[in-house]
Amino acid sequence: MKIWDKVYVKTKENIGIPEDLLFKGQYMLGDNFVTLNADGTISGLDSIKFYAVENDYIGPGMGDVDIVYLGKTEKEKLTHCFEFKVDTLFIYDIDCKETDEDGTCMDIQKGQLKWALTRK
Repeated sequence: MKIWDKVYVKTKENIGIPEDLLFKGQYMLGDNFVTLNADGTISGLDSIKFYAVENDYIGPGMGDVDIVYLGKTEKEKLTHCFEFKVDTLFIYDIDCKETDEDGTCMDIQKGQLKWALTRK
């Protein structure tokens, strides 16, 4: 729906907005096809079968990184950060920049590049 210069998009129930509007689609990883679906499932990315984008991240590094969770299942997920540049989705490990005296991470930053997925 468009009202003046604003466009509003209705998403399906139980589908995340970033997953549906930003991530879903086919990508290339080298010569391999990777598919990210709006329901948070993945095919073609190693053993990763699930992803979820953090919509409201509050924690170390907030404002500096965008968070995506990747895993074999919804319960077995690892935290990564991501960024889009033109037609490529870059997914990185996360590095801890600073810890407190208990070893709790107080600040995070983008780590080593894991995957660069180019949209088809």
